[in-house]
Amino acid sequence: MDENVEHPDRFRKVKDLAQNVKTNETVKQIKRHLVKNQKTYIVGAIGVIAYASKSRPVKLVIANNNNVAPVIAPVFNNNIVNNVGHCAKAVEDVQTGQTWKMIKDLAEELSEEHNVPLSTVRTVLSKHLNGHTDHVYGRQYKAFAVHAVG
Repeated sequence: MDENVEHPDRFRKVKDLAQNVKTNETVKQIKRHLVKNQKTYIVGAIGVIAYASKSRPVKLVIANNNNVAPVIAPVFNNNIVNNVGHCAKAVEDVQTGQTWKMIKDLAEELSEEHNVPLSTVRTVLSKHLNGHTDHVYGRQYKAFAVHAVG
């Protein structure tokens, strides 16, 4: 069969589509389809938004007019808190209730008190606050808040 010969059936759909556009029927069909499947497209769009913003959780908010709108919740991302500063944990001594605004402040105090390098104390504190050790130099601490600094 000669490849240069045009097959009338081959382009029938294209010709039909062109005719439908001329009569505006295709546009009407698309509008009907979108109205009929509106919720499906909204849910799909929310899924795409959630996937595209992997680190930002998406929650649905239903307004008074029953419209569904995705709202991206603020999160801690790469140690930057909502673009206003660095993430820091407030720490509390479980026995005495004394608090420090940042782990760094407690680490500096323990470093001086026990004559240990600051980097070592920060490592030990990190392990303790993440549940890998029971105590730090005989004391127990807990992180009770996360906040922005700077």
